[in-house]
Amino acid sequence: MQFDAPYGHALIAKYAMATRRHMYEYGTKIEQLAEIAVSARYNAGLNPDAYYRDPITIDDVQSSAMIADPLTKLHCCIRSDGGGAIVLTSEERARDLPGTPVYVLGSGETGSHTTMSEWDDFTLSPPCTRAGWPSSAPGSRRPTSTSARSTTRSPRWS
Repeated sequence: MQFDAPYGHALIAKYAMATRRHMYEYGTKIEQLAEIAVSARYNAGLNPDAYYRDPITIDDVQSSAMIADPLTKLHCCIRSDGGGAIVLTSEERARDLPGTPVYVLGSGETGSHTTMSEWDDFTLSPPCTRAGWPSSAPGSRRPTSTSARSTTRSPRWS
């Protein structure tokens, strides 16, 4: 780590290495990963404030400029340096507001390593893996008993 943080690979190169390892370990095809970009762009097309709203195809993703093998420009996320927020209120206050409330039963967040080179397994993101641990505690709700909605749906998955 002493050289990785100050002199190491660019972040996209690390994700490219993790991608290659995932492809090797699980047989993941680059076209499957291109579908993520296609789905994200489809969803962006529904948002009038999105940077890029025009639909793209798997072929568009595959033929865009190579950034860090095997990831092309369209595999990469659009850097927006934006922010996000969740506004919460009480159940009593929600009754007075227009629209149907969404009840939040819990959430999780975690961090782990300074750099990806510290990960034990490049195919797993320790923060993402650990964020789900509280839901496996005794007495907690399981995904099978909790309603959830995916934020990345493409027309083919409808």
